[in-house]
Amino acid sequence: MMAPERLAAEGLFNPGAVTKLVEKCAGNPSPGFRADTAFVGILSTGLWLDTFAKSGARAATKPENEAGKAA
Repeated sequence: MMAPERLAAEGLFNPGAVTKLVEKCAGNPSPGFRADTAFVGILSTGLWLDTFAKSGARAATKPENEAGKAA
């Protein structure tokens, strides 16, 4: 999920900075709020990309009523 090659291909995060963050979090059981938040944000973005953007999934839409307006 946080491999430098993947991060570089996606182009959303700096692979070098993420590598340092992963090392910091792996070597410290309590790296701090900022590091925890950054780690979760990057991980969440990767999961979102895999689930929605790369899979071609579409958002659910509300069904239209007889008048053609969203219910």
